[in-house]
Parts: sequence; C-alpha cells; structure tokens
Amino acid sequence: MPHQRENDITDKLEQYLRKICPKTVTCEVVRHGGAAAVVVPTDGPWLAAAGRAIKSGFGVEPLYTKEGGSIPIVGTFKSALGLDTLLLGWGQNDDNAHSPNERFSVDDFERGCYTALALIDEISKVKA
Repeated sequence: MPHQRENDITDKLEQYLRKICPKTVTCEVVRHGGAAAVVVPTDGPWLAAAGRAIKSGFGVEPLYTKEGGSIPIVGTFKSALGLDTLLLGWGQNDDNAHSPNERFSVDDFERGCYTALALIDEISKVKA
C-alpha cells in the first residue's frame, strides 16, 4: 500500500502479536531494518519502452502488476534523487521465488536476456 511507513507497520504488527500471544509464551520482536513503501508509475515513455522490449523478448504484451517486494534502494532513489525505478521480472508466479524449491526456467532466462537487449534499444529511442 502506498504511503506506509516501516516503523508504523512494525509497531502495529508488534502490538497485534503481543495482543494474541498466550501468557505462557514469551514474545520478542527484533527489528532488523526496513524501507518505506514505494509505488512506481505504470505509465510514461520509459515504461512504454519496457513494454515494447518485453513484447519483443517474450512475444506477448506485458502484464503490469503492483506486487510487493523488498528492494529498499528503490525508496532511496525516489526520496533522495526524485527518480522512479523500472522494475522488471522474468519469472513466473509458480517459480516459488526465495523458497527451498525455487526454480527459474532456462526458456525464461533466455527470453529475459533478449528482452534486456531489446530494452537498451528501446530506451535509446525515448526522448527525455
């Protein structure tokens, strides 16, 4: 969700966990860091260039989704530099990313390579 702040969310989660924690259990929350939520625009010439590159590499129109992820530098780029970040993924929903049985098909790897090359070409055509 846009406009979330990591400390606020962590505070609310900790309050909830303490509320539901049985009296016979010790609850400890250790904070290891965090990052502010960022919403990347889904329009504009850069994203249109990426869409053309994806169609070139994968042979289909891209599906634009707003999914969560933990890439803290994206928020830093936005807040410190005023820059939006182009985030592209080549995997499928059933790749089980970051799980013990994670996979990534060779076909998607190859299509991603072709798309990355096409992206360089497409971005070179964007008038800034």
